[in-house]
Amino acid sequence: MSSGPGKHWFVVLKNSQNVTEVFNSLGTNHTFLLETFSFHTFYEFNTTPVQSRESILCGQFCIYFIVNRLFDLDAEFEDVINELFEANCEDNEGTVKTFMDSLHSENDRS
Repeated sequence: MSSGPGKHWFVVLKNSQNVTEVFNSLGTNHTFLLETFSFHTFYEFNTTPVQSRESILCGQFCIYFIVNRLFDLDAEFEDVINELFEANCEDNEGTVKTFMDSLHSENDRS
């Protein structure tokens, strides 16, 4: 949602079943979102961190998630999280960096 010191990115997406999904790479408390987006009635959140607290790549994690999620909006949210991310946050960081590098490479060829 923003960039700079003390800021954190996350994704809010309504899937094909009309469920609002909230992807937060740190898997932290989402209570404030319920107040912000109170017009939605059903939410799904990831509660397990997929990014280490020391990482500054939350925006890149969001891009990685949303690009992959848009390929299959019918899949269960938890299944998508489990397919995209490992239990080891450092492994996930490498995966996200490789993905972003591939996007940059594609852009450079254009």
